[in-house]
Amino acid sequence: MKTPKFDFKKHQNYQKSWKMLVRFIIYGAVISFLMYLIFFTEKASPEPTNDASEKYYEVDIIEPQSE
Repeated sequence: MKTPKFDFKKHQNYQKSWKMLVRFIIYGAVISFLMYLIFFTEKASPEPTNDASEKYYEVDIIEPQSE
């Protein structure tokens, strides 16, 4: 059985093509902005930390002895 050829011209709608172009531009701008935030922003901490100024205490926890 021979399938009929699909008529692309019948289903082509130029009125919606500008909407697709606007959508493509908006999506491209959003994706570009997110890529910029991911790759090009500095991931510096707000305050510089100095490991020498931090003090660590080691604490031994002993269970109370029952009499």
